[in-house]
Amino acid sequence: MYAVKRDENAKTVRVDSSTSIIRVDGIIVCKLVIRENTVFLEFKDGDRMRSQCRKTQFVEIPLAAFSAVLMAELIAGCKPD
Repeated sequence: MYAVKRDENAKTVRVDSSTSIIRVDGIIVCKLVIRENTVFLEFKDGDRMRSQCRKTQFVEIPLAAFSAVLMAELIAGCKPD
């Protein structure tokens, strides 16, 4: 079962309820992980050197932190000239 959302640019965002994989127009973007009442986005890093140093090929970031950084960048980019 998928939760489906279509944005104003007709991009389809799907979340597979059995795997928690998020896809945008069929492309895997990340995975939702919920741990200790916190929602994380889990990304797969294809770089072997970084993965070896980290001891895992996955990188997790709290959704709240990810959103805060994006919003700060958007606000910083909207400064009047």
